[in-house]
Amino acid sequence: MEKVEISSVSVEELEVKMKQWIREVLKESGMGQPVSCKPMNAEQTAAYLNMAVGTLYKKTASCEIPHIKTGKQLLFHKTELDAWLESRKKRPSTKVIEENLQRSFIRQIRGKQ
Repeated sequence: MEKVEISSVSVEELEVKMKQWIREVLKESGMGQPVSCKPMNAEQTAAYLNMAVGTLYKKTASCEIPHIKTGKQLLFHKTELDAWLESRKKRPSTKVIEENLQRSFIRQIRGKQ
């Protein structure tokens, strides 16, 4: 990395130089590209989703999971997978929450007697 004399550089020049250094470091580390730009293959996706590759293939065959098919290769974007996971999230109904609160309240009352 090159040295820069701060006293002989304007603030604007220093800012430009720092941005260049940051871009270089990100590029060298492989972090320069957004995650969504680089698709994952089936093995990477199965590992990310913590499921067997066979299960992943079944979900793609039934179009249950977002994917791209290029010839024989399946590709997956992390952002689409995250949205798919979020859409599958199960939330307890209000009735279940109320029942759990009642049970908890009853246990507390019985514990105080």
